[in-house]
Amino acid sequence: MYPSYGLYQASSSAVDVLTVVFGAKILQGTTSNLGLLDAASNFGFIFASFGFGYLTRRLAPSRPLLAASLALCAIPVFLFAATGTMGLAYVVALLIGATTAVPNSALPWYLCQQVPRSRWGEVFGKLSAVGALGGALGTVFAFGWLFARESWGLGGAEHGLFVTFGVATLLSALGIWYAVGTIPKERGTNTAKLPRIEDSATRRIVGSALDPSPASVFRDVWVVYTVLPAILFLGIGMSYTASVLYLLQGLGLSSGAVFAFVLLFRLASWSTSNPTGHLVAKFTPLRLHQMASVWRILSVLGIAMLALTPVGVWSLAAAAALFALCGATHGAFGVTGPSTSTDPVPERHQGMAIGLFNGVSVGAAGVGAWLAGVFGQEFGFAVVLAISAGIMAAALWLHQRY
Repeated sequence: MYPSYGLYQASSSAVDVLTVVFGAKILQGTTSNLGLLDAASNFGFIFASFGFGYLTRRLAPSRPLLAASLALCAIPVFLFAATGTMGLAYVVALLIGATTAVPNSALPWYLCQQVPRSRWGEVFGKLSAVGALGGALGTVFAFGWLFARESWGLGGAEHGLFVTFGVATLLSALGIWYAVGTIPKERGTNTAKLPRIEDSATRRIVGSALDPSPASVFRDVWVVYTVLPAILFLGIGMSYTASVLYLLQGLGLSSGAVFAFVLLFRLASWSTSNPTGHLVAKFTPLRLHQMASVWRILSVLGIAMLALTPVGVWSLAAAAALFALCGATHGAFGVTGPSTSTDPVPERHQGMAIGLFNGVSVGAAGVGAWLAGVFGQEFGFAVVLAISAGIMAAALWLHQRY
């Protein structure tokens, strides 16, 4: 299933960028049109993630559910290739975001149900790794395709890419459907030898520990799955966009050079995802989450200081190192974020926790990206980066306090 998920992420990551490229080059949209087009897919993802999280109480994770959700993702991708107006593009982009949300929550939910809770971090690590690598390869393929077609003077490059990635999404659905393999069980686990609880008083005590009250579950959902991830990813989204804008405007890099930096970010994210998944078994997810947050804050503050200094020959190397460090922490967040959100809840609430976390994190990161553009033009990118570091520090403090 992991290679199929990587192929799906290669398609969805490239399509996310291609919708804006298509809107600019084919539909001739204005800057405000393109901003709304980019936001439409995020809105669809947010609402669908929340809706899927709610429906997990009535659904069971299964392979047909995964394959069907991936097959549905291909439909709006094909439709976007035939879009002729900005109004229709908004609707199709909304559908792309909505359909993408389900596999992103359903696949980790399904895989985690196949292994003991102690191995959930490993599952999140592998998914984050193949997702980051797939996203990098998909983006490279898309821009390579566009560059080659334009160099040869051939038209229809954007239309052909949407068809290609739609087919790739269908292939990922087939891969999930026909996936084979076994998942090793945790050593030393023997449920047949677990003691039976006969005493009614003991049953009430143990039951209260394993089955928290609705008020307690609501409190955990509200704080752990929504408020804290929203604050953290608000700062993350703001710092990422401000860093990219600094590369474009502060260092004056070309679009090709910025693309190389984005590729470096994704590869660094891939390199830390799987190791972080293995470290979850040695440390708590919250401790690793805190460590990744500290390094992200330090790297963002480093870029902020770089933005205040005169541009020199060393600026590019320093920016590359700091941006790669941001990517490495992003790979860790892909593991520690869902692990921290799902670790303290009963297993039957895991699907809801993943859905809420995905929706909140994507929505908050989108708001942070928008604020970075607004405040960056007014106050400068160094100030915005410092503010984003402060927001992430506040989330780190609140998480530790909670």
